[in-house]
Amino acid sequence: MKPIRTLPNCPQGLSEYLNQGGDPTNWERFYDDDRESYRELRNALVETQHGLCGYCESALQDFGTQVEHVVPKNVQTGDPARAPDYTNLIACCIGEAGKRSESCGQAKGEVNDPNFIDPRTLPALLSLLCVLPDGRIVADQIACKATGINLHHVERTIDILGLKVERLRLDRENRWNNLKETWGALFHDVEVIQAAARQELLPGDDGTLSGFFTAARSYFGPLAERILAEPPQSWI
Repeated sequence: MKPIRTLPNCPQGLSEYLNQGGDPTNWERFYDDDRESYRELRNALVETQHGLCGYCESALQDFGTQVEHVVPKNVQTGDPARAPDYTNLIACCIGEAGKRSESCGQAKGEVNDPNFIDPRTLPALLSLLCVLPDGRIVADQIACKATGINLHHVERTIDILGLKVERLRLDRENRWNNLKETWGALFHDVEVIQAAARQELLPGDDGTLSGFFTAARSYFGPLAERILAEPPQSWI
């Protein structure tokens, strides 16, 4: 999970739906009755997030996309009034059904844990999560201490989102191995490896990021943090 931005404004279709008397507590009606506006909203979120799932960082064109309510819309655990609130919405992957492989929105469901960390509140620097060479994802104790963010809240967020499921571990491990195969022998060449880190960590010409951003961030280590500290930070 990486920092992402909130939409800068409410997309036109959703705004018009609400202004024309659409039920603000009935998300399903908006989804069913105005698919064009829903797609506009979803696409705006994807663009803002540079094409990555707001939770697991998979490339959304590879895994499908849904609009996720950070604060659940469920009346028992969440806040139905925030169902159409664009500041409560992010794009995330469809994930997978099944207890052993669920992640992201599917795993989170209607959980509204006070210790859950909204990815839009993560600091740009440092990364609170670290990906190990075998693809495991862990909370970074040093970064949590440096930023004053509770380590246990980060660990709880990882668990709520199912980010430790095996398929995601394998995806992150593959990303790490691909980076190692491509760049591992070139770390002695400062200019080449700096260019490589920029290529792997910054948006491409189409504005998208490569999947599993934190795996690449962890692979390049301190160099990644130096590059990500360079302006502009919009946020990556």
